[in-house]
Amino acid sequence: MRKLLIASLLTAIGLSAILATAGGAGAQNDPVSPDPGQVTVIQISGLLDDVLADFITDAIDGAEGRGDLALVLQVNSRDAVIEDDALRVLAARITGSSVPVVSWIGPSGSVAAGKVAQLVGITEKVGVSPGSKLGDLGDIVLTPTLWSDDNTARMTSQTLNWVQVLDSGVVPCEQIAVDELGRSVSEEDQLVRCASPLVGDFLVDLDEFGFQSRQVTEGDQIRLAPVTGSRFQSIGLMSQLMHTVASPPVAYLLLMIGISLLLFELYSVGAGIAGWLGGVLVGLGGYGVAALPFHAWALVLLVLAFVLYAADVQTGVPSLMTLVATVALTVGTFGLWDGVSMSWVPMLVGIVGVFLMMWLAMPLMIRGRYGTPRIDRDTFVGEPATWNGDATIEMRGATWQASTGQSLDDGAAVTITAIDNLVFTVEPASNS
Repeated sequence: MRKLLIASLLTAIGLSAILATAGGAGAQNDPVSPDPGQVTVIQISGLLDDVLADFITDAIDGAEGRGDLALVLQVNSRDAVIEDDALRVLAARITGSSVPVVSWIGPSGSVAAGKVAQLVGITEKVGVSPGSKLGDLGDIVLTPTLWSDDNTARMTSQTLNWVQVLDSGVVPCEQIAVDELGRSVSEEDQLVRCASPLVGDFLVDLDEFGFQSRQVTEGDQIRLAPVTGSRFQSIGLMSQLMHTVASPPVAYLLLMIGISLLLFELYSVGAGIAGWLGGVLVGLGGYGVAALPFHAWALVLLVLAFVLYAADVQTGVPSLMTLVATVALTVGTFGLWDGVSMSWVPMLVGIVGVFLMMWLAMPLMIRGRYGTPRIDRDTFVGEPATWNGDATIEMRGATWQASTGQSLDDGAAVTITAIDNLVFTVEPASNS
């Protein structure tokens, strides 16, 4: 109920426009320098993998080269999947940067947890948006310096919502009795003032790093308009693709679809499109699996499941082996990831989709392919036909390629004497 009250109050007063802290109020009175500088904002979303780690490092290098006032990490990540040593190297780069690195957990509903939360804890400042969470640190690899040891111990196995983050002092929240317009400030108002609903609200509170803003009064509200420029930097297209692939549901589904297409290609009579596409998807899925912590035994079970499917599907009638393969597929799916989670939706799609393909679609294809009646080509020898004059004959109402060693008139009656692949050898009917 308290959260709903605060959220309603937040919407009603338009916090994104209000003056948030006394620090911000001080910034409005500072003279604006001729060069207000700029800050760079980068988004850290999804699991922190090698791609994102390199992106952060490159962003720090760029910020230092440009002389930015600060680098802002916009965080929405539940954990890191890079090695602990790589995480420590990244942390050393952050703490050793000549440009301050700060963190904002947002937008609303975002989470900073696991080793990513530990990384947030070694930045120089943190902000939180209403509805976001911080904590569940797990095994400590990086000791947070941004908040107290008591808060670190509390968040080791507990996730704090945004109200708890403010109440605990993880994000400092200055208590005041009267605001800038002389109005009394309630407990809910205090929380609203200290939260940062939008990244812009967090930026204008970075005056200690040189961020400049000016005070603007609109009716009975006071807000800060930024003077310092903000630069939003995105991850590259190819890097974004690799980062997307290295997520548990995407890697899993790519692997399932890719292997299914390869199996389909094995039993189909096609141009190889399914095989090429399946190979690409298996390659991408394999990259995703390699980038994530996984159980080798579960991956072996997934491969074994498709081997059993392949052995059973060629009979054209699914048997007990298909059910055994589905059990292996299910166990392998649920046990695939080590320490990272995957929702039930992609698991259900993968298991049910593969099962239906192997139980229904593949047997129909197999029966259709191998159930086509075959015609003995020897039965054509001796058949009468009509010579068309363009190296073709008319036989049984169809046109066929033909050859002859004699001169024949159009429409001449001929007899088939031999067949080489799909080319008929003919002679004049009178010579047969």
